[in-house]
Amino acid sequence: MQKNISFDSKVEYRGGTRMQKNSHIQTYNEKYKIVKEIIDRWDPMSLLHHAPEDEYEPEILSILAALDESESIETLAGYIETIFLNMFEVAIPKKKCVAMATEIRDRQRNR
Repeated sequence: MQKNISFDSKVEYRGGTRMQKNSHIQTYNEKYKIVKEIIDRWDPMSLLHHAPEDEYEPEILSILAALDESESIETLAGYIETIFLNMFEVAIPKKKCVAMATEIRDRQRNR
C-alpha cells in the first residue's frame, strides 16, 4: 500500500526550515539583482555596448560574496577595486568604487 506523503513548508533542512531556505534564496536573488543593475549601469570597463549582458557575472558574484564581509563602504569599495583589477588588470578610480559601493549599500538597505 502506497502512502501519500505531503511536504510541509516547515520541513527541517540542515541550514534551517524550508521557509528559512526560501527566504535566504530570495534575499540572495534580491542582492544579486541590485548588484547586477548597479554594475551594469556603471559599466566600469565600458564593455556592455558590445559584450553579452552577463559580461560582469564573475565580478558580480565576487562582489556578492564580499558584501557580507564588508562592514563599511570603504571596505566594499576596496573589494570592488581589487575584483576588477584582478579580472581586467585595469584599475578603477577609488572614487568610482566608493560611489558604486555606496549605491549598492543604499539600495540594499532600502529594499
